[in-house]
Amino acid sequence: MATEPYPALVVPAVGKHSATIIFVHGLGDTGHGWKAAAETLGRDPSLQHIKWVLPHAHSRPVTVSNGKEIPAWFDICLNALKGSEEPHEHVKVTPSGDLQKVACNGFEDREGILQSMQILKDIIMREIGSGLGADRIVLGGFSQGGALSLLTGLTTEHKLGGVIALSALLHLQKELKDVSSE
Repeated sequence: MATEPYPALVVPAVGKHSATIIFVHGLGDTGHGWKAAAETLGRDPSLQHIKWVLPHAHSRPVTVSNGKEIPAWFDICLNALKGSEEPHEHVKVTPSGDLQKVACNGFEDREGILQSMQILKDIIMREIGSGLGADRIVLGGFSQGGALSLLTGLTTEHKLGGVIALSALLHLQKELKDVSSE
């Protein structure tokens, strides 16, 4: 488990905290992009027991964005989004402003995905460590965050209360069993 908490916006429960939703943003966003939704839902009397944890991805170069550094949980190649393994090239802008061709083989950024999954697992463990049952934790996200939440929810050792994946796909499908044991 990580020694320091990962950067996240926390929207406390309005009432007595007895459940947590960890909601993961999509490509180019931050947890702040979901704060208003968490606060709005938190005002509903039936949801006032929920604490929201909205983690922020670090900025990294993203292939599908021509190598531009943006908040991202992992790198994305356009062909991977299409489910294709056919090789193609992207044009990337280097830090000096030059254009550079980058080969893409329909890859999935396995290393980046696994690192980000560990972040979510660490957040889950912190919630469990605070005394909350795993069945009182829901993991969710939008787009890239939804994909990460779906994969983490399917492979975590804990039986979570639920998983929400909005506008998302399942990465690392061919090695799902291997990922669950890592």
